[in-house]
Amino acid sequence: MIGASVPELYHAGIRLHYIPKARFDFNFGSDFNKDDNGRLYALTINHAYYFKKNNWRFNKALWSINSGISFLVEKGVHEKSTASYLNLYFAREIPIAKKIFIQPELGASYFLFEQIAFDDYTVKSLSRTRIVPKFGIILIMKI
Repeated sequence: MIGASVPELYHAGIRLHYIPKARFDFNFGSDFNKDDNGRLYALTINHAYYFKKNNWRFNKALWSINSGISFLVEKGVHEKSTASYLNLYFAREIPIAKKIFIQPELGASYFLFEQIAFDDYTVKSLSRTRIVPKFGIILIMKI
């Protein structure tokens, strides 16, 4: 799967269905923008549980409730920032073809922590907004 979302940025990943109604997602992302602050990277681990009845055409449920954790790291010339978010959101797989889906996501992310390490000292940041919107769009190709 590939997609773009907040706070995970542009990302690619894999999904592992371990039972018909549940799965794990593993995503790696980046902002692909190298500026004065450096490049931002994200790693997300997500768990999804499908609810509602199976769609008769695809023989699977298309709505899911998702929870996960995202780690973001930005390394600049003189500092390194590490942050984490706890994500909770709803998603709906929209079929485009038999094995291709688009998945919009909508929910919220709870800011857990941020640590900024400079060359000679470390600062823990507590000044961020605690809850931020979580939204995104994913293109899924099932094999």
